[in-house]
Amino acid sequence: MEEGTLETDIDQLLNLLKKEDKLPLEEVASRLSVSMDVVQTWVDFLVEEGIIGVEYKFTKPFVFMIRDKKAESIEEEEETWEKAKKRFYMESLEKNVPEDQIATSWKQKVSKLLEEKKEFFFIEAQHKGIKNPDPLWNAYKERVLSV
Repeated sequence: MEEGTLETDIDQLLNLLKKEDKLPLEEVASRLSVSMDVVQTWVDFLVEEGIIGVEYKFTKPFVFMIRDKKAESIEEEEETWEKAKKRFYMESLEKNVPEDQIATSWKQKVSKLLEEKKEFFFIEAQHKGIKNPDPLWNAYKERVLSV
């Protein structure tokens, strides 16, 4: 965590579950040096909020993080754009393209790629019943161009 940031016991629980696939509830209590009753209270709340899940093997409870597929997908796409941008910049520098022209060339390239995706985006929006996809498209385009 960043300096000056307070980490709660529940943050420690969530960080532990982010590192592990599944953990027995007893092990969570042991690793966090907290009683089973306290951990169970946290788990009940976090399950209710849809943040973690509980799976039973026989009678032994195991806890795990519920992955937010949509958030992961957005993060992966942004990471892909960032990698592409870095590669583009490095290749341009190797070709001795002046740095002030690289940014302009990158924006042009991304704008062209986005135009190619636009039709698919609008078709998918229509299939999902989105009546006015323009603001959504503009937000997406702005986010991609700002990477």
